[in-house]
Amino acid sequence: MKKQVSGRQKALRQAQLYGYLVVRHGRLYHPGGSRQLCGVQTAKDMVRSKWLRLHGSKYEITPEGMRALGRES
Repeated sequence: MKKQVSGRQKALRQAQLYGYLVVRHGRLYHPGGSRQLCGVQTAKDMVRSKWLRLHGSKYEITPEGMRALGRES
């Protein structure tokens, strides 16, 4: 049986892989990506949880986000 991956977990994995995520049209994408990872509100929730950091126009994963990603895997 395939395990469901939450939008937060998917976004954190992509932030880890690419180093950052970008906002386009009210959604988060990996750089050059065309499939949305999550909405801006979810990203803001992850910033409040200190899993992501907004640096200029990019969302970057934090050490707390790396730890959260390790727990959810």
